[in-house]
Amino acid sequence: MMMTESKQEAKPLTGWRVLVPRGGPWGDGVAASLRAQGAVPVVAPLINFAPTNDQAALDEALAKLSAGEFDWLTITSATTVDVLFAHRAEIPASTKIAAVGETTAAALAAVGYHVDLVPEDDNSAEGMAGQIIALEPEPKRILTLRSEIAKPLL
Repeated sequence: MMMTESKQEAKPLTGWRVLVPRGGPWGDGVAASLRAQGAVPVVAPLINFAPTNDQAALDEALAKLSAGEFDWLTITSATTVDVLFAHRAEIPASTKIAAVGETTAAALAAVGYHVDLVPEDDNSAEGMAGQIIALEPEPKRILTLRSEIAKPLL
């Protein structure tokens, strides 16, 4: 039995429209992968990544980080890693770095930062906070860089 040409070219996602809720290089990459599988991607970013409205506060925090004034740095997104890298943030060996999940940890490693903690069971700010508290019974100085839409849990 000979397959028709259309059967040979059928792809797993043919006929599907798939929402890609993020733009930029990540969204473009996902859209290309979906297209290769036969889908019609609809790129519609739900949030906008923009620089801080308070550059002075960020500069001050990064200067204190570089000076070793924090015991921990918590990172909750790969976008924050981009900010650290763009500012050439220096993180002393005495400052431990916690990443919310494996993707964020990989982004940190890709730009040369060593990750000390990734939550084992709960890849959230709450899970990360719980593990840091379990490791550090005494109060510590922790820098948390986050977006204005992130929950102020940390």
